[in-house]
Amino acid sequence: MRKGGNLMQKKLPIGIENFEDMIKENYYYVDKTGLLKQLLNEHGLVNLFTRPRRFGKSLNMSMLKYFFEIGNDQAIFEGLEISKDKELCDQYQGKFPVISVSLKGAKAGNYEDAKAMMKYIMAAESRRLYDRMSGDKLSEKQKEQMKSLMSDNMKDTELMTALWILSSILKEYYGKKVIILIDEYDVPLDKAFENNYYNEMIILLRNMLEQSLKTNDNLYMAVLTGCLRIARESIFTGLNNFNIFSITDQYFDEYFGFTDKEVKEILQYYKVPDATPQPYWINTSGNYIVKRFIERANQQTRREIEQLIEGKAIQKEIRLELTYNELDSTIENLWSVLFATGYLTQQGKPLKRFLQSI
Repeated sequence: MRKGGNLMQKKLPIGIENFEDMIKENYYYVDKTGLLKQLLNEHGLVNLFTRPRRFGKSLNMSMLKYFFEIGNDQAIFEGLEISKDKELCDQYQGKFPVISVSLKGAKAGNYEDAKAMMKYIMAAESRRLYDRMSGDKLSEKQKEQMKSLMSDNMKDTELMTALWILSSILKEYYGKKVIILIDEYDVPLDKAFENNYYNEMIILLRNMLEQSLKTNDNLYMAVLTGCLRIARESIFTGLNNFNIFSITDQYFDEYFGFTDKEVKEILQYYKVPDATPQPYWINTSGNYIVKRFIERANQQTRREIEQLIEGKAIQKEIRLELTYNELDSTIENLWSVLFATGYLTQQGKPLKRFLQSI
């Protein structure tokens, strides 16, 4: 929790994903700014964080944007953990152009509509970036490029190269390499798999990301988040200096979701210290893949699901390298998907690598 400021009780931040709003509107914020220091110390050129829904991925991505981006209000970090490292803040805070997009809205029943949504998302970010720049410092060619990218009706080729073009313009304008943030990278894939246009979406995303992440001399660092690690082989093939931090990794684990200590502090703050979190089974994401697996479950699998609902544990092998094309190979992949999407958690220590009691 951020200390000081308004003495009124802080509001519960239900559904708040904008970091600046979180701080300025007096919401209760569990300080995760230590993520910045660890990321700067251990980052690769491209970094993928996979966590279940409701683990604070989008808020963390917003926090990264407000910290790194040139021209943002640096005062919103005062009193937070990262502000104690003055040397780091002097070197990195407000020092980079940042491209920040969320693909969680790029979901539709068919490929053309999904592609149109992605064009809308890229056009909105292009307009935001253009508004932060002075047109007098842009060349005529750059103005024409920005005009095309700010249109919801941009060409398909412009969509595929949008991140690269934006990073090139920003690098030349600011004289600094660019940070690219892509939140919920896998949402378009999930919907494409559900609605039978997966192959088309894979090609589109691969072209977008290869241009911007693989062969981009304008890139300082990229951070991506998603729910699942699947499709890694199809999209990120050939990327150098590529780090994946999954839910089973100890690196960064305290910066996504709440620790026991943080939960107790929240309960204490709202004067319900004796309240205890209870296990629950709830659909927080409308995940088609999970629904399809459960519908296909055999009698043995259904019994195991019932055991879990009753609060018992089962022992299963967890595979984090699944691709969409492998999902249907065995019903046992259900447990890996449920674990990765946050429906299940690990209990105790694994007997061997990837063998989890859940």
